[in-house]
Amino acid sequence: MATATLQVPAAAEQARTVRLVASTAAHRAGIDDELLDDVRLAVSEAVSLSVRRANSAQSTGMISIAMFDEDDSFVVEVSDDLTLAARSAGEDLELSLPLIRALAPDSDITENPAGGQTVSLSWPITDSTI
Repeated sequence: MATATLQVPAAAEQARTVRLVASTAAHRAGIDDELLDDVRLAVSEAVSLSVRRANSAQSTGMISIAMFDEDDSFVVEVSDDLTLAARSAGEDLELSLPLIRALAPDSDITENPAGGQTVSLSWPITDSTI
């Protein structure tokens, strides 16, 4: 079940809005308060990756963000539809992947068949009373 969905322009100034929504949704889903900074930072890095991809492609594409509960986990999926040259995409990924994995150990980055990519992030829900 979707907790929140957003679609924002691939622009750096949108990261703040996405961080705030992700933090609120994670808190309401029952994510431990100690992990909320990790959620904010990982989501921000995933959005930044899409923004860098848009800048590399000289595009003003859109970023779609879905946040939901799934099997005792809070999941965030950040997707874009930007197609880049392999070299540029690889360089961006090399910068972001270590940070994303450190903040969200259950994470995955996949290329979409029609172009673009999806960054999936997941954290365990520890408080089921909220």
